[in-house]
Amino acid sequence: MDDCVFLKSLDKTRGQWGEALLKFIENKPRDTINPAKPRYIKVINQLNSKTMEKYVCNVCGYEYDPAKGDPDNGIAPGTKFEDLPADWTCPLCSVDKTHFEKIA
Repeated sequence: MDDCVFLKSLDKTRGQWGEALLKFIENKPRDTINPAKPRYIKVINQLNSKTMEKYVCNVCGYEYDPAKGDPDNGIAPGTKFEDLPADWTCPLCSVDKTHFEKIA
């Protein structure tokens, strides 16, 4: 994906945090903007942790944090709870997503 398109899509989906990310990089030369670079991944993960909601398992208390994902089960950091696969289960007690509630 083109870096500029990627960053504009972050802006549209993340509101003020997307704007902050764009301001962070607006003076960077275009050929240095690569969202796969560690410094951008760090900023994007911070962005996600501010805008994505955590969910808790009602059975065992496990907290799903989108900023961390569930790498042991193939879920990348930055994956929203709503975007988890339908067959994803709690890593601790194996219940399905219907047993999770959004943390207020």
